[in-house]
Amino acid sequence: MLDLGAYLGDSAVIFSRLVGPTGHVYSFEALPSQFAKLEKNLARFDCGNATACFNAAWNSNEELLMCENRASSAVGCGTIPVPGVRIDDFVWERGIEKVDFIKMDIEGAEQEALEGCVRTIREFMPKLALSAYHKPEDLHRIMEIVKDINPGYRFYMRHYNPGFCDTVLYAVP
Repeated sequence: MLDLGAYLGDSAVIFSRLVGPTGHVYSFEALPSQFAKLEKNLARFDCGNATACFNAAWNSNEELLMCENRASSAVGCGTIPVPGVRIDDFVWERGIEKVDFIKMDIEGAEQEALEGCVRTIREFMPKLALSAYHKPEDLHRIMEIVKDINPGYRFYMRHYNPGFCDTVLYAVP
């Protein structure tokens, strides 16, 4: 499974337990300060089936400049250089044979990251949990992108806090 926007690794630890000894979690975090904590937490909680990846999921393999505000970040507004990566390239270069689930909470870069996941989504048709509240157009546009990639998904939505914050769009094959 791919945990895009792993932050401190709280989800990665849970995912590590859920995939069990035969599964693997690739946890992506793009901010150096958070990445160090992610690595520490994966080790602390004995997540031998999880790999911390210092990358930002994006639609191309290029250096991105990010800014950091407390627990969040954004592409293109700062001076922190981060390696951007196309998920399709990441998956095929590492010979990953199966992707069952992709979680994305990447602070407004979900649309671009989906553009970099086209082959992965078409070929593996993983379940998707996509944050859909960072930009006003996210909810509609993210669903549209996924439908264009693979029209075989059903969509569900859940709000985890009052209002529109923490709204997750689930796409299930």
